[in-house]
Amino acid sequence: MVSTSDNRAQAIDGAPQSGLEENPPAQQPVSQPQEGLEPIAVQEAGNDDGTDSTLEDDVQCKFHRLHLVYEKYDTEYFTPNDEQQRESIDITHHYLTLLHDGKLALVPFEDSFKRVLDVGTGTGIWAIDFADENPSVEVIGTDLSPIQPAWVPPNVKFELEDATCSWTWPENHFDLVHIRYLIGAIADWGALFREAFRCCNTNGFLESGEVNPTFCCDDESIENAPALRTWNTLFKEGGKVFGRSFCDVDNDVKLLRDAGFVDVQSVEYK
Repeated sequence: MVSTSDNRAQAIDGAPQSGLEENPPAQQPVSQPQEGLEPIAVQEAGNDDGTDSTLEDDVQCKFHRLHLVYEKYDTEYFTPNDEQQRESIDITHHYLTLLHDGKLALVPFEDSFKRVLDVGTGTGIWAIDFADENPSVEVIGTDLSPIQPAWVPPNVKFELEDATCSWTWPENHFDLVHIRYLIGAIADWGALFREAFRCCNTNGFLESGEVNPTFCCDDESIENAPALRTWNTLFKEGGKVFGRSFCDVDNDVKLLRDAGFVDVQSVEYK
């Protein structure tokens, strides 16, 4: 389901375009995890002598479990951030772009847009494509991990930010807040949408696109498929134990309205 809503107004977006400029500005390269590491325990980055650690020290704090690379152990996110997961993020971006007939967003893009926020940017592929397509717009992508590429368009930047905490941007700051595929990562969707509303300007928009990982059939024939019923049950029970639902997207419209958004529109894909 994709929920599009506008903060006291309405919105949509344009067609995607891949490719970077020939001479984009250089950014600090991000260290990549090494393949084949044995499971190890890693302590929080820092110095025993009481001196301050650098940001680079902090973001390099990872641990390896069964050869899958995860972010710092004190974050509560269920997917790894290794090479295989990054490839999955990029593939997901491409199939969603095809599903949306080449559009990067469903909100109506306006020439007055100045700043766009991509929450949970992952590899940064959506933010990069949007920045390429709209060179006059400043695009900010946030994530728990610095796994974005070093070479990006000049109008995009990435910041380490935990979307489940209070956002650091001022009120009425962004024209579009883009959120996608954060199921299993958010304990309080209402709080997330309230932060988005606060940071979205008077005529701005929020687009939230999520997927329900459970199986269902219009004719209820899934009742004859015990393996799929078990899948559904495990996802629901796992979300309760984890404290972050995987199947709560049906409540998005109500939560968006409760946060203050008006003219909320919902589009479902099967």
